[in-house]
Amino acid sequence: MVSQGKPGGRPAYAHAFIACEVKPDRDSLEVNAVLRPGMTVTGQVIGPDGQPIQDAWMFSPVCLTPSREAWLEWTVEQNGTVKSGGFQAHASTLKAEVPVYFLDPNRKVGATANFSGKSAAGGPVTVRLQPCGNAKARLVDASGKPIAAIVARTVINMVVAPSNSLFRYEEAAPLVRIDPINYADSPVSDAPGAGRVPRPGPRRDLSNL
Repeated sequence: MVSQGKPGGRPAYAHAFIACEVKPDRDSLEVNAVLRPGMTVTGQVIGPDGQPIQDAWMFSPVCLTPSREAWLEWTVEQNGTVKSGGFQAHASTLKAEVPVYFLDPNRKVGATANFSGKSAAGGPVTVRLQPCGNAKARLVDASGKPIAAIVARTVINMVVAPSNSLFRYEEAAPLVRIDPINYADSPVSDAPGAGRVPRPGPRRDLSNL
């Protein structure tokens, strides 16, 4: 809608969008913007043993770095951080839930939480990370035959922002960019076409907090 005037395409994130049209015979246009108080979800991140996680990563479209542009696009390099067991996620006044993925690649623990403006109103929250598991994928060609010796560097992606629109555009990134520590050597499919990869940690729904 922003660039071409029709639905679809990559999401652009901003606090608000105001549609306006400047006609050729006008020198200026007054646009009134209504500001609303923003909200920030704060809390602590603990491990399976209940102890604070000292250092972890957060992946979500709410983790955006400041920019001079009027709107932002999410990239995997724009990840939040957990420091000394604490975190912040800027949920603004969002009514819809936004997934936030937590990952400690060194300890191989992670979790998924859903945040909204309602989450911020409930006070600090606690996210408990759990051990990551493994998932096994099998690569086949169009006829169903296994494909061997395929480097899954960009084949397997993690969806960070699922699309709920008819005009689907999911924000995703290859696992090697999500977790370069454990994916420095990309998985390679074997003769049956199989490759084993770690999967994200268990999901925890915080929408009711």
